[in-house]
Amino acid sequence: MNKWGGTWRPWRWAAACLALGTLVVAATTWNGLAATNLIAPSNADRVDLAVTPPIAPPGPPSIISVTPASRALVVRWSPPTNIGGGPLISYRAVADPGGAWCEVAAPATTCTIKGLNNGQRFTVTVRAANAGGYGPASTPSAPVQPRP
Repeated sequence: MNKWGGTWRPWRWAAACLALGTLVVAATTWNGLAATNLIAPSNADRVDLAVTPPIAPPGPPSIISVTPASRALVVRWSPPTNIGGGPLISYRAVADPGGAWCEVAAPATTCTIKGLNNGQRFTVTVRAANAGGYGPASTPSAPVQPRP
């Protein structure tokens, strides 16, 4: 419950968010907060809330090239045009079928997916990540096969 201006009001949304550890507010604000238990509510106190806007994940990178190597594919990409709500942290390239992958810290834009079967055809996708998580995958590459 919160009390401001002498009126008690349920604050279910904030309570649920606090219980889940997910309270995010869009601007600095203040309000009166009070705790309620089986006996009675506490006195309302003024509380300043610091605000952190949510961070959106980045958009998809664009694959520039996938170069075959022995039991591996060397993947090169360009960063996403939309980096979301924060700086890029890492990239992950994944080969399909099989799910073999490589990951590098941003700002690197090249990595090598190892342990693949020579002669088998693979497509590759790349995803970028920031503090908001991984964004959508790039458009898959054309099929490429590692060479002996």
